[in-house]
Amino acid sequence: MKQIKLKKDKIRRYAVTLATVLVIVFLIRQCTAPTSNNHSKRAEGDTINVAIELSPTSVKTEGDTLSGFHYEILQDFAREKNINIRFWGFSNLKTAIDGLNKGRYDLIVSDIPTTAKLKNNYIFTEPIYVDRRVLVKQKTNDTTQFSHIALAGDTVFVAAGAPASDRLASLSREIGDTIHIIEDPEYGPEQLAILVALGEIKQAVISEEIARHIAKDYPNLDITNAVSFNQFQSWMTTPKHQELCDSINSWFTQYNKTKRFKDLKSKYLHSNK
Repeated sequence: MKQIKLKKDKIRRYAVTLATVLVIVFLIRQCTAPTSNNHSKRAEGDTINVAIELSPTSVKTEGDTLSGFHYEILQDFAREKNINIRFWGFSNLKTAIDGLNKGRYDLIVSDIPTTAKLKNNYIFTEPIYVDRRVLVKQKTNDTTQFSHIALAGDTVFVAAGAPASDRLASLSREIGDTIHIIEDPEYGPEQLAILVALGEIKQAVISEEIARHIAKDYPNLDITNAVSFNQFQSWMTTPKHQELCDSINSWFTQYNKTKRFKDLKSKYLHSNK
């Protein structure tokens, strides 16, 4: 028990440190013009407040700079439109959605599939790329072909608020048996994958793109089992920000044909090359 606790503490420190470093870098290095000395408040005026997931595909630190597929696309958008963006890092989609509903954020940037359930209350940009959800577990010597039925009666972790929870619920109905779904309120997909690699939890469902990045550092992870079909991944906002959504869509229609966008996909994505 002591060893497990130490591992959890290690992951917790990792997650908090990563978030802290990113937030500091956001405030120091961003091309935004803060309107207040209180950085806990949203920026006003012409600045767009963007909640961006802290993940290998969205935004990450490389040395003393920020990089990431979604982050660099947004920076290109901001430069071309001559606007300011204030970034707010998050690890948990539920937290970001709560902030969007309360008006703290104008846009959520993450690996969000455009599901029918989310479309009931939110609007989405044009698809940025295609991804799917995979089961992340440790590799074993078992050569038996994986079947979704193997999840019957088993427990699977997902990040709180993640659409993967709905997919697992549907899968549970499809196989006619219960899949125990734990929506972790503290960790995001990246941290859940690391917990699986360390043996603290048995399995989790996350996006394949994030899983591929994590598996580079944790080769003991098995990420080969898909639990969803390919789905469009978009950015999300509320209907009151329709104008922002339209502006992004109009710009992205041309941007996604550029060499710059193709280069970013080649650099950061695996299944979209």
